[in-house]
Amino acid sequence: MSKGRIAVAGILMGVLVTLSALAEEQLGFLPNSGREIMLKVLGICQKCDDLATLARAKRTEGEWKGYLSSMGGLEGLNERQVKELITYLAINFPLKKEIPGNPKKADSLPKGGKEILLANCLGCHSVSIVALSEKPEAAWWNVLMRTDHAPVLEKLEEVEAKTLTAYLAINMPVPAKDIPEDLRVPSPGQG
Repeated sequence: MSKGRIAVAGILMGVLVTLSALAEEQLGFLPNSGREIMLKVLGICQKCDDLATLARAKRTEGEWKGYLSSMGGLEGLNERQVKELITYLAINFPLKKEIPGNPKKADSLPKGGKEILLANCLGCHSVSIVALSEKPEAAWWNVLMRTDHAPVLEKLEEVEAKTLTAYLAINMPVPAKDIPEDLRVPSPGQG
């Protein structure tokens, strides 16, 4: 590997480390993903099946909502969180991999939209540009399918792309006041 490529790789690693630290400290304003909400629900839902059982279930959004509602798993969630959770489950379940026992760790579940966003989008886009955009799911899908996003699409499985676009459609826009000032990018024409 040439010295130039090593330097670029080093810079990219630095950017990734910086983004990771930034994500933990400053990106808390982004709504929780379906994966994060699912882990919360599993922690409080006493009647819900264990994760290994749930992971084998194939249900529509309506069926997931009915199941979780009947088990008391949606208590304390707002309408947006419910939509994010049931959409995440309908897209990602049943899982293709087996889950041993009943772990309640994030790495047992597929990435949620927030995690996919942080890992794949913020290297090129300001978080505020994404967070302040309001689009229906089909429009987010069209944005993702543009040729300038080909490098991202090469890394994503179709289910991850669907999870991301659903997350963005459900959770964006975020109120501008919730975005830390140093992360805000002015709109075109605002200087």
